[in-house]
Amino acid sequence: MTKTLNPDLSRYRYRLIALSIGAALALFAALGLTGGRALAATMSPCSATTHAPCLFGPAADGGFEIDGNRTVDSSNGIDWSTASSVMSVTHFTDLYSSQQDDGFVQGSFRNNQSTWTCDQHKSAPKVDIITGDIALRTVSGQQYMYVDFSRVSGSGDGFFEFNFSQATHNLTTNQGCNSLPKRQTGDLSFEFGFTGGGATRTIALEKWTCDYTQVNPALQCSFVDLPIGSEGVGWESGYDDTGNKATYGEAAVNLTQVEGLGAISCTQFSKVWMDSHASEGETDEMKDLVAPITFNACGNPTVVTTASAAVTLGSNISDTAALSGGVSPTGTMTFKAYGPGATCGGTPTFTSTVPVNGNGNYGSGNFLPLATGTYRFVAAYSGDANNSPASDSCEAANETVVVSPVAPVVVPSPPGGGTEGTSNGTNNGSNNGSNPGGGVAPASGVAPAAVGLPLTGAGPQGSSPLSGAAFAILLVFALIGLLAVIGCVLDARRNGAAAEA
Repeated sequence: MTKTLNPDLSRYRYRLIALSIGAALALFAALGLTGGRALAATMSPCSATTHAPCLFGPAADGGFEIDGNRTVDSSNGIDWSTASSVMSVTHFTDLYSSQQDDGFVQGSFRNNQSTWTCDQHKSAPKVDIITGDIALRTVSGQQYMYVDFSRVSGSGDGFFEFNFSQATHNLTTNQGCNSLPKRQTGDLSFEFGFTGGGATRTIALEKWTCDYTQVNPALQCSFVDLPIGSEGVGWESGYDDTGNKATYGEAAVNLTQVEGLGAISCTQFSKVWMDSHASEGETDEMKDLVAPITFNACGNPTVVTTASAAVTLGSNISDTAALSGGVSPTGTMTFKAYGPGATCGGTPTFTSTVPVNGNGNYGSGNFLPLATGTYRFVAAYSGDANNSPASDSCEAANETVVVSPVAPVVVPSPPGGGTEGTSNGTNNGSNNGSNPGGGVAPASGVAPAAVGLPLTGAGPQGSSPLSGAAFAILLVFALIGLLAVIGCVLDARRNGAAAEA
């Protein structure tokens, strides 16, 4: 009895193959996207209502913790205890609870430096500064500023300022404040504010609008608030809420997004200093003073170089630069060689530039001199958003290479009084006889060409390792073939069953 085969079986097989191809492509896509999802998940949003680790800033390392303490509490974030490993930190330490502490007295108004009088005395605990920190970091074109401070007591109103000064001139009041810089247009002040007995907290970023050349700075000059955006996006702050009386505060601001400011360059401000005052009035008296120090806006790396040893003409020379002290440095290292006999200046005889990725040793690559004499190398690091430029000196030790002439080769006379021509003829004949291929033996110092070896490729002749993409394509086609075979077997079984029936 003849049975009719089911025409739908082949369609089922093709549908199965199509579904398998789709599943394989979806699998490859999922594998490719996994890393992107993991990277996006490393950045946790900040929240003003919780005190869990709040990560603010670049997500490459998890962000900076703004959580009211100095220790690392997240799995991959950074905090003040580890900040110096990835950014430059300026640290303040002040006397406190001491009669020898510096401070302002006698109506030293905040906006009028001509009234500032300083002496040594003990400040009230609520405005008595203990420590402070400033750190800057630029990542992916965005510059972040981080600040923190601590005070003796959290009970009461107080304002704590970080002053950024260009410092062209210092005060000359003869009232004990002469080490303080005169304010200039563009000077900045970052301020923590506590009001309502310390329960209400604010931060502010201000710019000074005119300089010390004004006739009456107290009337003509003032600070102007800069917009810092919304909390959790443009800025964030955190405090140690011990009984709602914070003795420690920290904050972060994305300076790149501040209208009217932008990123701070490494050399924009030369000094920073701290002060406190007890109320918001611009003419209210200043309180505690933390003396000015150099602003470490960027890392200050060093370059130490070592040139290669002396050689004879025809050999390569090179230079190696050791970069150290940088804060995750990037940029480039540029090498130049001058000579022979020339000092560093004018057009170099050799130049090379290599990318920098971290502290370490960088090589210039080989340079083949064309004349004998003394060559001098110099290396210069470009700097970047987090590091100042650096270079060595042209006359630095270990930066010269002497290239000597090649010693002449004396050919001895052949034994038995033979002539040079006879000797050459004999040698050539002998060489040709011992080399059936007719090739001439190579000159001394010249490497012979390999015979019977492939000219290209890293593996044995004829081998061709597959790329990742080619392997994936072959894998998909192998899967299709396997499924087709399985489909055919299933068809045969169904057809056989139908025939028996």
